[in-house]
Order: sequence, then structure tokens, then C-alpha cells
Amino acid sequence: MPSTSQQKEVLDFFNIPETRRVSRAKQKDKPSVIFKPLPAGIGKLKKGNLFSPFIKRHREESTKVIEFLLDSKDYKGFLENAASLRPVVNEILFVYCFSVALYQSPHTTNLLAPPIWQTMPYDFFDQRVENQINGIIESTKGAPDKQPIQVILEPTGNNRDPEFKLSYFREDIAINSHHWHWHVIYPVGSNPSDKKINRKGELFYYMHEQMLARYDAERLCNGMRRVKSLHDYDEIIPEGYYPRLHSKISGTEYASRQANTRMMDTLDNTVIELERFRERIEHAISVGYIELPDNTKTPLNNEQGIDILADLIEASNYSLNGAYYGDLHNTGHVMLATAHDPDKRFNSSDGVMGFVQTALRDPLFYRWHKHIDNLLQNHKRTLQPYTDKELIADKIEIKEASITSSQTKDPKNKLYTFFDTKQLNLTKGLDFGNLEQSILVTITHLQHEEFTYNIKVNNNTGKDFTGTFRIFMAPKNDDLDIPMEINEQRILMIEMDKFQLKLSPGENNITRKSEDSNVTLHKEMTWEMIENQPDTSGPSSQHYCACGWPHHLLIPKGSAQGTAFHCFIMITDWKTDEVKSSKKPTCQDAVSYCGIINDLYPDKKPMGFPFDRLIPSDLATFVSRSNMKIFDISIIHREKK
Repeated sequence: MPSTSQQKEVLDFFNIPETRRVSRAKQKDKPSVIFKPLPAGIGKLKKGNLFSPFIKRHREESTKVIEFLLDSKDYKGFLENAASLRPVVNEILFVYCFSVALYQSPHTTNLLAPPIWQTMPYDFFDQRVENQINGIIESTKGAPDKQPIQVILEPTGNNRDPEFKLSYFREDIAINSHHWHWHVIYPVGSNPSDKKINRKGELFYYMHEQMLARYDAERLCNGMRRVKSLHDYDEIIPEGYYPRLHSKISGTEYASRQANTRMMDTLDNTVIELERFRERIEHAISVGYIELPDNTKTPLNNEQGIDILADLIEASNYSLNGAYYGDLHNTGHVMLATAHDPDKRFNSSDGVMGFVQTALRDPLFYRWHKHIDNLLQNHKRTLQPYTDKELIADKIEIKEASITSSQTKDPKNKLYTFFDTKQLNLTKGLDFGNLEQSILVTITHLQHEEFTYNIKVNNNTGKDFTGTFRIFMAPKNDDLDIPMEINEQRILMIEMDKFQLKLSPGENNITRKSEDSNVTLHKEMTWEMIENQPDTSGPSSQHYCACGWPHHLLIPKGSAQGTAFHCFIMITDWKTDEVKSSKKPTCQDAVSYCGIINDLYPDKKPMGFPFDRLIPSDLATFVSRSNMKIFDISIIHREKK
């Protein structure tokens, strides 16, 4: 268990003097100490610029920085390496690399990074928040007040933009923080341990696929069409976006994109080149193999194929032939982020699509990732459907299943959502001189009443049976309110929970609370909580690492009249699912989307099983197996709790 002093030493490296008052004087007084020479190539990205792991040259430098941090024999050496880097390395690049190394190094186990929205708040809270704070400070001059400064974060845009209906989802602070943190846990451009992260490519596919399923569900709840793939690189893009975010580090605003822009050649990439990479990937999917640099072939038509292909498309450093198949996913992000000024003739900054901590705000993120997901789904369609043997848990029967709300005393199978508010403390991250007051920002976010799954299971094996319970949810009807066919609906299946439970012979009555979902992060550790936690307790002793889907977004919004969903429950045999590992996990939060750091993914089944492959039957036939149950639910939205 790390000590409080160690945690505070680590937190000090997240103080960015260029953006905040905390430790600013202390940082200026500190001499720059280089404990050992830095490798060539570190320091290329100058301070005051925006960093993105989507950009190849940034990625190359970040890999060297991470490797330098991890090349330490003990905790003291880790901090000395960080101290050597800090005066030289770009501010954002340093925060990213220090975070990656913190979760990878054996010398920093259970030490935590603060939420990125506290470290770099200007990437999450727009200029209007700062203006409100300045207004309050000016109005109280000469009358010092120790009460916290309280301001409100307003949404970007208005109802004239159809996409504004989804701003509560896209601009949610926690969802953008989750995306940054996931890419810290699974960095695109570094392989610090010289050992492949287990199923990293598949995790890239599944986490983003689930994000898209959730986004499409939100669109349907709001009476909108599902997201359209951006597969035509010459398309005139109707969606514009104005983020209103201002980076204190670069001193520039994140660029806006006018409606009816298109992807164009940049100084580093061309549209034709991107199309060529896509065609090569599509060919690999159609023939069932990828070509390696030595002219040999690696098959894709197996359970490992999705991992290999996703690494290729992302493209991470695990790509088996990056020179030939390119850098499709990352390059697309960068080209869309520069569509407003592709050749830099106006020397403008990039848009939010170019950065992991801001990309989810832009409607174009989901269109681009729908294109990426379609490529991966095309591969999944080439695989043989699951057999009865793979789908059935013999002599296990789900007799009944339902959901009950924990608050509203209504008939079963009704869920309720509403908009709620909470305050976030930005005192650590904002600079207003010698201000002694704390700064609290009120945000509005989607929330739901907690609920309980009630499952009655007969175990007819005559002995104890440990089962894996797999729970999914999906809208019943399409954009035109027509019931979906199963192979349309399966792409929209949202994983809600997955857990193991021992079933005694005979009847078992099981209750599972929504708060226990292994998909979501239930409570985020803020800077203040991390700083003040005692040495012998707190989430860090329970393998907390802050990775997971925000719990307040566990279920889609629904609608005032109620949106019809299917809830699906399946039980599989844990003996065939279990992954044995001799390691003690570094941390273990929401494992479905985040896996376990430095350990094996804890489920042998493909991610998204059983909906990751084509289903050669109708819904009724598919769910007629005794270890499956599907039932109707309604999600009802109330404006207030």
C-alpha cells in the first residue's frame, strides 16, 4: 500500500504551472535538475503546443518519454526520471506520459492520477465559466469573501442545431474524461513493457462499439436517426461544431468547424492515401488474412482476428504491417480536426476531433467511429455463427426475469431517468492569482433511479454450478418505430453487467443491483479525495484505477412517454469462461470495457458475446434456449427527479 506522502509526491507532478496557481511559486523556485541524460527525440514538441497521441510524430516522442519513465529501478528513480523530463517536455505530453507510466510501472502500484478535468479544466469547461468567475471576483473586490465562488456550466449551442439534443451526452464531463483515461490505460503509441497488452485491439473495438451503441440508443430516445457512417471521404459534412474551449497552455481556442465542410489533404496526409489504406483493410477482411512485411500471411477468420484487425485499424504499435495498412483511425481524427484549415494557411489550431480528451464533444466523432466500427463488423460477419454447444448451458433454466426500480413504486420493468446537478471543485486547476476561495462549478447531467434485476434460475445439474450472468439492453424499434430484426438489433446491444455466481441445485432467486454493474465507474476519486485518503484505506487498496463508463450514463435517457427496450439475460458456464492468472491485478474497476491493467482479460468469450456474430434465426428462436431470457422494459424520462 503506498503512503500518503508518495501519493502527494505523485500529485505534484500534475500541477501545471502554466495553467494554475497551485504550486506556481514553488515550481518557479525549483531548479531544473537532470538526474540522467534524456534520449534523443525528447523535447521535439515545444512547450505551449497542443499534444495528441493521434499525431504520429507526437506519438513517437510520447513512446520515448514513457519508456524513459519506466526505465527506473525503484520508486525514487521513477520520480527522478519524471523530474528530469518535466523542464523539457511539452506540458500536455508530460501529463499523458506520466499518467501512462504511473499505471504501468511496478514501482507505482495503486498510486493514482487525478481526474483529467481537474488537471486540465480548460479542456472541459468553456470560456464562459472563466468569465463568470472573473465577474464574481470583480464584483466582490474590496469585500473579501471566504465563501466558495459558485458558477454554472451551460451547454454549448442551442436548439437550432438538431445535434444539440445530444449535447448532454457528448459534452458530459465524465464521458470525455473516461475517453482520455481509457487511452491512458491502453496507449496507442507505446509498448512500455515490451509485452503485448492482452486483447488490446479487441478492447479498442469493443469499448468504442459500446460507446456507439449507447449513442445510437440516445438518438432513438430523442427521436433522431441513428448515426450515419462517414465512409465517403469526399462527402460534404453537414455537421458543424463550435466547442468554445480555450487552451491555457497553447493560448489558443480549439478551432470551430463550419457546417458543410469536407475532409481535405493536409500537410502530412492526403485523402487518396487514406482511401488506399481503407481499401487494403477491406481487402484483408474479404480474403480473411493480412499480409506481413515478409510476404507471409496472418489469418483473420478466428477468434484472434478481431484483435489483430483492430490493432491494424487503430493503428497501434501492435499493427503487424503499419507501413502497408496505414494509420486509418488516427489519421482520420487528425484530418477531420484540420478540415477548417487543412494546409495551415491561417495557422489556426486544430478542432476537438484531434484530441482524446475533447473528441467526444463533436458529432463527427461518432460518424467517424461508426465507419471504423463498420469495418470491424464486416470482419465479424465473416465468422461462423455460434453453435448450440457454444450457446447452451446444459440443464440451466432461467424461469423468470424482471427489473424493479429502487425508488418509484410502479409495476416492474419500468426504469426512470432525469436530469440532476452536482458541483465539481476546480480550485486545483484554475489560476486567478492570490484568490483564497474555492471554485465550484455546477454541471447538469443525466441520471437514473437505481434498479434491481430479479432472476429466478433452476439449476437442474444436481450439483453446484457457477455461471456467468451476461446482461444486455437494446432499443426494440428502429428510427421509424418499426421492430428491429435481430441482426439489426444486436449491433445496438448495450452490455449492462456481467458477473459470476454459484447456483445451488434446484431453484435460485437472484437479485443484482444496478450499482454493482461491472461496466461502470460508480465513484470518481477527485484530487482532494486522493490527496486526503489515509494510508491504510480507500479505493486504492481495492485496486481502484478510475477506468469505467460513467455510472450516471448506465441507461439511455428514454422519453416522456417511455421508450421500449429489450432486456436480455444469459447464463454461461464459468468453467469455460474463466481465465486463470497467477498475477495480482494492479487495479480492477469496470472490467468489461477496461479489462484489468497488466493482466489477462477476465473472460475467454469474445467481447460482446453472444451478439458479436451474425445470428441465423429470428429473435424468438434464438432466445428459446433455456439459459436465455428476454423481456420488455420501458425507460421513462422525467425532467426532474
